[in-house]
Amino acid sequence: MSKLILIFILLLSNIILAQRKFNSFSLETALGMHVPISPNQNINRGDYIGFKHLDIGARYMINEQLGVKFSYAYNRFENRLDKKFGNTYHRIGVEGVVNFSKTLNFSSEFIKTNALLIHSGIGVSYAYPDVLKKYKKTGFFSFGLTPNQNFDKMYEQIGNIIIGCTYLYKLSDSFALSADSTYIANYMHQYNYNGELLYKEYKKVIGGFMNFSIGIQFYIGKHRDHSDWYLKNTKSVKKKQL
Repeated sequence: MSKLILIFILLLSNIILAQRKFNSFSLETALGMHVPISPNQNINRGDYIGFKHLDIGARYMINEQLGVKFSYAYNRFENRLDKKFGNTYHRIGVEGVVNFSKTLNFSSEFIKTNALLIHSGIGVSYAYPDVLKKYKKTGFFSFGLTPNQNFDKMYEQIGNIIIGCTYLYKLSDSFALSADSTYIANYMHQYNYNGELLYKEYKKVIGGFMNFSIGIQFYIGKHRDHSDWYLKNTKSVKKKQL
């Protein structure tokens, strides 16, 4: 029975893809800066604004307006005046994507070379505060304490809520330039952006930071246009040369 269901799903997927006149897949990469918002106990937030952000992702558009995105992001927070200690974040996430340009029926002239995407979802971050490394080497920990339970893990797991906006400018049928701004809400963490424990009582707080990045989108598929640029009333097949 399970084999029949799998075969049916595969056949249905092939039929849907065959009927499409646009590509659905894209790969993306971006570099940029991060701006910590909160918490800001015992630090100057401006000292931790940096250009150590990397984002890698894959997007699949279910139709011309809706899609889903999977991503990995890297952020290294460190004091720009003293880079000995900080906090490193590795995040994976899944988000829904809406092509805002088409949802709001922007003009066809705009959509030919411009797109505005709204994305939002959830993720999980693995933070590696440098104070744990320092304790392992020197025996010194925040506030003169010793690390709480599970010190052998050397990281802190944090839940995330992600919301952002991406502007795309079409460079060719295969590539687009992207500019993105994203807010990441961190749910319940104990360590600050400087890698130190926030409170002696190991109190967990909600925090967040912004990412601003510029990157490249690479489109995959046999059709000329990706969903981002496809217009129903415009022929997407190149004219044959005489």
